[in-house]
Amino acid sequence: MYNFDDWNNGSVTLRCTYYCKENKDDSIVLVDYSDFNEEDQIRIRAAQKEYFHQLVHDETNRLIDAFIVHYNRSQFQVELLNKEVKQLYDILFVKIPSAFYIELEHWNIVLKSDDLFHFRELHRKVKVNGNEFDYSRQNSPESPFFSLSNNLEVIYESYYNYFKFLENVVVDADSFYNPYHWNENCFKLFKFLNDHVKAKTKKSKYGLIYHFLKVYSGYKESEGMYFFNFAHLEYIDFITENYDKEFSYPTAPKMNKPDNFYDVLPTLIELQNLFLESQKRAN
Repeated sequence: MYNFDDWNNGSVTLRCTYYCKENKDDSIVLVDYSDFNEEDQIRIRAAQKEYFHQLVHDETNRLIDAFIVHYNRSQFQVELLNKEVKQLYDILFVKIPSAFYIELEHWNIVLKSDDLFHFRELHRKVKVNGNEFDYSRQNSPESPFFSLSNNLEVIYESYYNYFKFLENVVVDADSFYNPYHWNENCFKLFKFLNDHVKAKTKKSKYGLIYHFLKVYSGYKESEGMYFFNFAHLEYIDFITENYDKEFSYPTAPKMNKPDNFYDVLPTLIELQNLFLESQKRAN
């Protein structure tokens, strides 16, 4: 019989846990729960659960702390936030491509498709069906054979917690649906215009805003300030999903430049100037 300390310090390793050997000559003794007395089995299972949640806590905070460093350095913070949320959303929820390895460009890492399938299964069992994690896979961090990189349960739960954290701190949450369509300044200007532009209908209002942003994103003097890259259909979908459910119903607008665009243009420029003044005061 082995005891709790034998497992905790890594003298023996449970077969069901995630473990690794750095060197081929590492001696590892694999055992089962039945190789411990009942009291030590209870202690091991309790410790596995405690270690699991501590590792998730630490890994989640590591991800958050690393993001905050990059966020504070970024000159396009909304765009960075959008990409981060989209990357996590793809990892946790999007249909898995038919490839053995999946390249994650934003994080510049590669994941196995099998790992993503395991994440989906954990989502189904734990998040949807309300089952508890299987802590039996958790090895002791005190063990020389402890492996975090292979611990898919901890990695999944850390990614999920990180994703929920980002969702909770996104002030302009609707922006992350379009992470490549505009930079931070352009999105803020859109929000400002959305609050201040007056028009007879919402369709004409959002048409005016669309063509105004399209024009100004191409001006040399606004280079680097406004990046606006919506195609007509993408913009229609964005407005319909986030601002006006009737925008594309019963038929989507053609998004031609409104007839009164140049009549309203001076007012739009004035609003843009007011926006720039508000940004200066905020900074």
